[in-house]
Amino acid sequence: MKKLFSAALAVFMIAALAACSRNVPPNYVHSVGDMEGKTVGVLNMSESAGYMDRFIGQATVRRYETVKSMTAGLESGEVDCVLADAGTSRRMTRQSGSVTRLEEPYADCDYRLAVSIDNKEMLERLNSALQRAESSGAMDWARENYASENRTVHVADPDKETVTVGVEPGFYPYAYYDEDGVLSGIEIDTAYAVCDELGLEPEFLIAEPDMLLYLAESGKCAFAIGRLARDPENEAVAYTSAYTHSTQYVVVRKG
Repeated sequence: MKKLFSAALAVFMIAALAACSRNVPPNYVHSVGDMEGKTVGVLNMSESAGYMDRFIGQATVRRYETVKSMTAGLESGEVDCVLADAGTSRRMTRQSGSVTRLEEPYADCDYRLAVSIDNKEMLERLNSALQRAESSGAMDWARENYASENRTVHVADPDKETVTVGVEPGFYPYAYYDEDGVLSGIEIDTAYAVCDELGLEPEFLIAEPDMLLYLAESGKCAFAIGRLARDPENEAVAYTSAYTHSTQYVVVRKG
């Protein structure tokens, strides 16, 4: 009798699992282009969340507090796909055998400072400053300061010569206003690190995304920073070496 009960229970469990699996929708996201109109999961307060805030197209964004809960949300069909950086996407595929990462990156960019093509002296100075800041560890600090519990907030040095820096806030964690209304982020700290190497004090000129290159081209700012990737078709600006690299992937259910 016990054997019959055990066998019946096993059959019931298998049937229940099969029913549950049938309730999970199939994967409809096979390329980056398929994200439009879908529900996309992101890790809250992450670079990926910033990308989805600027997603060109229609998509519903669901934010998660942990990688584990985000993976579970994808497995269950709560979201159609997840946008995550390289490290997070690897963690998700290790945590679950039922999710996979699309080969095509959502973003794979080197971000650079932009200056007027006519200002070759500033270009050389910026490249030299970036190199020194990288060697000293200042760039590592700039890339990590936003996430630190003891985040440094800059205080202007009145004894330094000011230089105008074009920036576009509103993209966490690159450039944004924190809860106290202070301009913060990777790009803000990068500008401070570079200017510190040059003995200058940055004075930020807030601009819309499509105005940044114009500010650099016209000389209205010494340089512009704002997730600017090299554009070989724009002959009016020159680009420094990269201050950071961003790679984002789309994670989907298998099948």
